[in-house]
Amino acid sequence: MKKIAFKVPLIYFLLMLSLVAFSQDKASAIETLLVKYYDIKNALVNSEPDNVIKGATAFSTALKAIDFKTLSTKEQTAFKSVQATLLTGANSIAETKDLAKQRALFQSFSDNMIILVKSTPLTQPAYITYCPMKKAYWISSVQLIKNPYYGSSMLTCGNVAETLK
Repeated sequence: MKKIAFKVPLIYFLLMLSLVAFSQDKASAIETLLVKYYDIKNALVNSEPDNVIKGATAFSTALKAIDFKTLSTKEQTAFKSVQATLLTGANSIAETKDLAKQRALFQSFSDNMIILVKSTPLTQPAYITYCPMKKAYWISSVQLIKNPYYGSSMLTCGNVAETLK
């Protein structure tokens, strides 16, 4: 009986582990890039300019590594339209330790990332969020508002404008 009690949780754990691995395999190149975007956004929320730099550098690397041929026609069109601007934006964000400048650059960076993310089917929802004070959008992995443009000074300023799935 003890052997069965031990094996059932183990089997369940292994099954869940394989499902997580499968869902990660199904993630598109654009979703992988979106995760890097979230790292930048979260570092801005937490007012961590060094982590913003790390995130932007990782984003640039991931962007350069995307195999254009693996994208759908719709994704290719969107990718072509924003690739250079996203790369320039990520590099500009990574070149400054000034949090105010990083946040200012993040606005157009987010606008271009939204164009790209709207072109791909997502395995996890993404939330296009709007800050009325900044008149700017960003993408979040959760509905809870954590504003990257103002950090702790106006952390919950904003609302979900659109849900992408």
